[in-house]
Amino acid sequence: KKELITVGPAFQWAQDMDTIALQVKFAHRLDSPSCIDIYDQNVTITESNITVYSMCKKHDGVIKFSMNHELYELIDPLKSSYEFQSGGRLYINMTKQETNKRWRRLLRSDQSPNNMRVWYEQLERIGDLEENTIFETDDAFEDLVHIERPRNGRKKKNKKKKNKKRKASK
Repeated sequence: KKELITVGPAFQWAQDMDTIALQVKFAHRLDSPSCIDIYDQNVTITESNITVYSMCKKHDGVIKFSMNHELYELIDPLKSSYEFQSGGRLYINMTKQETNKRWRRLLRSDQSPNNMRVWYEQLERIGDLEENTIFETDDAFEDLVHIERPRNGRKKKNKKKKNKKRKASK
């Protein structure tokens, strides 16, 4: 008999002034393949908490994905929704109770889980952090986590090298 393994799913998040968007991937890391054979899914959204459970059937056994996080501020569960998507993913959209405001972070705890990331692609769709943020004071701005898009410098350099090789071989 294989032992049941419990794993926290990887997830990424973004926000605008009124909502929080979460994308949960049924894998232990965002850059790992997700489990596509999931069953017994359960999502519970309360004013202050998000809970996700799912079972995953793998060729070598069963994995239980479990996530239970207290949110930084309150949301409106009746105006929030979720949808299981193909590729072993779950999309969650939560509406903030206090709108027209950015949260300092997603979770109540100031210790972020290792498998949580900022959802950069979604942030680009939403817009610039500074343009959409209301700050009470300059000090409040300094307390916010500065979000920079990851730099892909290596990829650009490699493309240039490939182009040089192509020109040289012509």
